[in-house]
Amino acid sequence: MTKPALQQSPDGFYLNRTPWFAFLLLCCCFALWAAAASMNDVLIAHFKKAFLLSDVQTSFVQSAFYLGYFFVAIPAAMVVRRFSYKTTILIGLVLYMAGCSLFFPAASMAKYGMFLMALFVIAAGLAFLETACNTYSTLMGPRETGTRRLNISQTFHPFGAMTGVYVGSFVMFKDTDATREQLTQMSASEAAVQQLQMIQSTLLPYKWMIAVLVLMFVLIAFTKFPACKGKVTANVKSSSIG
Repeated sequence: MTKPALQQSPDGFYLNRTPWFAFLLLCCCFALWAAAASMNDVLIAHFKKAFLLSDVQTSFVQSAFYLGYFFVAIPAAMVVRRFSYKTTILIGLVLYMAGCSLFFPAASMAKYGMFLMALFVIAAGLAFLETACNTYSTLMGPRETGTRRLNISQTFHPFGAMTGVYVGSFVMFKDTDATREQLTQMSASEAAVQQLQMIQSTLLPYKWMIAVLVLMFVLIAFTKFPACKGKVTANVKSSSIG
């Protein structure tokens, strides 16, 4: 049976049917931002030991992360309005990749401040993704099933969160890591070597994340996405492609 042509509703927001491959890619974005957020809890424990931080200093991890949301959410909404949901998602993925990439110079220099900057950039990317994907998932199909699509998308969130915790915990933490007490009892040079090894162990999960993000960027960039931006910008007879 031939599928009906993809068309937008008269108001230009909803679709007559769901483009399932595009929708699946959108759902995967929910898992991606959940993985990044859940890895923060692992980083807090790891940084506290590797950098010998106080509880107040480790709280900067979450502060830097959520400040990214605070400052970028409104600009992300403006990008959706000015361009498209697809463009906003691609910008979010680029920022996400840039933030992950900043972990490498941060680890080589063992600078806690640079890690915080990297987390801020990652959060900025996630703000773009969440701003676009939450609304977009409800629009990619008939109006009456919009809530169902959002619920389906959100089922990917816990999968990403669990993956982030497991990957971060098993890769970053090793049995050979020195404890905080052992580090304080070492000489300055010995402690520096141990701390550098512990700091650099944060990199492998982010290497994997960059690879996944590159794949997602390519797939989304070459997949047709409907505009779903209303009758002012959408063709009411056929799907406008972003």
